[in-house]
Amino acid sequence: QLGNIYFRAGDLAKAESCYKQTAALAPGLQALSNLAATLTRTGKFQEAEAITARIALTDTAAAKQLAGKLLSEKDLAPQDRQAASSPAPAGPAGPAPAAPPEFEIETFPVAPPPPLQAGFKSPSALPGQASLEPAAMLTPPRTFSSGQASLRPAGINMDDRPYSPSSFSPVQGQASPEPASRQELPQAFPSMQTGGQGLDMQSMQDVMRSVPDFSSQERRPEDFMSGAFRLASALERESGKKVNFSNEGLAALEAKLRIAFSGDKAEAEIELAKDCAAFICYFLKERYSGVLIKLPQFEPWCWPMVFERAGRKFTTYPAQRAWRLVLGEGLPDRGWLVRYSEWVVASLQETAELPSGAAAVKSKTASHPERLTDALTEHKRIMLLSSTLSEISGIEPVRSGLIKLETALKNNFRPNIPPSADGWRLLRCCGHVLAEILIKDFKAAWYNTDGEDGCWSMRLPWGTFVFPLGKIYRVAAAREDLGEYYAALLSEKKGRE
Repeated sequence: QLGNIYFRAGDLAKAESCYKQTAALAPGLQALSNLAATLTRTGKFQEAEAITARIALTDTAAAKQLAGKLLSEKDLAPQDRQAASSPAPAGPAGPAPAAPPEFEIETFPVAPPPPLQAGFKSPSALPGQASLEPAAMLTPPRTFSSGQASLRPAGINMDDRPYSPSSFSPVQGQASPEPASRQELPQAFPSMQTGGQGLDMQSMQDVMRSVPDFSSQERRPEDFMSGAFRLASALERESGKKVNFSNEGLAALEAKLRIAFSGDKAEAEIELAKDCAAFICYFLKERYSGVLIKLPQFEPWCWPMVFERAGRKFTTYPAQRAWRLVLGEGLPDRGWLVRYSEWVVASLQETAELPSGAAAVKSKTASHPERLTDALTEHKRIMLLSSTLSEISGIEPVRSGLIKLETALKNNFRPNIPPSADGWRLLRCCGHVLAEILIKDFKAAWYNTDGEDGCWSMRLPWGTFVFPLGKIYRVAAAREDLGEYYAALLSEKKGRE
């Protein structure tokens, strides 16, 4: 907005500075369009061409309009261009005011992410994600006298209620139990070339040429996102057609992956899957302004991408959709990449709170399969993180580890004392260790992972639902017994056999 004010006031140098800062922090289509328009007006055509080519990857209509203005500005003499961009001097003796710009800085037909409607009760985030924000304090669970009716539906383990008191009210939608190391910075802008017939967009084979980077950090040549351009360029060479970062591009990637992974994996196929993961991430980052959180201690399959809309957060793991082939999980059903993209868009447009916790179990409402995939990915990532925490690194996810797990919780937490940021990290790791034990010993499967993670449910084969993270929170807050909890589940299992 400040850049827009400077632009209209004729101070293009300050406008350019504002837009460059915006492009470095959040390289969305609107910010890039504004920057390209300013660079065009000041005669910095090479930089403007590079940004316009980048915009063309996701919005050809906006790029065409920018390209037309760029060609028009090139035809102006420098003094005419300066006059067109300078504000009129004050005073009656001055010349007539300069004509307003022939295009307004905010009217480019860029396609921003779909707007979300107002009315969402929680201003903090979308439901369906784990959180890391510290809560006010740990408080004991609410208890009921013997004459009160139970609030738990049938089929929920009596000792394993969802635990999400007001003291556990972290921001939903933050899927990382540790602070993000750094956000994904904008990649080098693809360039374009001009020809005798006007502005000619280069193909994907040319977009990796070095162009201005408006971030303050040096970019590494082995950057993950560069694989997106490498793969798109290869697809163009093979097909002879332009490849865009869109659902059509995802469909082309899937076709190539199916051919490559139809037999034994080779090193080339593994690199292809990694580049495909980068393609998906770049597409969502550019098209819907997702922020990829690069966690240097992890591989890209467990890098979360966060979307923010009107105070709401939605977190997903895009790289995992292709990286699963690297991990040997096999090819999913046809169309899985496009279906994932469509689910992300639908989730960003969602305005109502999704059923979660005991209410979801009572209504038999499972989370969307893509959401469950994200939950499983997060579970695997947090299990890796758990092995690095000194408090629980030596605890095996087996029944004998329950005593050590309970001891760690009781040694590190006290009722009515709020956990620190590190404490919340430990709590969540302990919750996922318990979940892993339930998976191994009872074949538990994630059922509903919408809402706060204390309400995440798992379904046991005989129909009982458990809430592993909620159980851990109760152990920390109310000193419940994990050994008795496991014994009750084991007895129930034997009674159903």
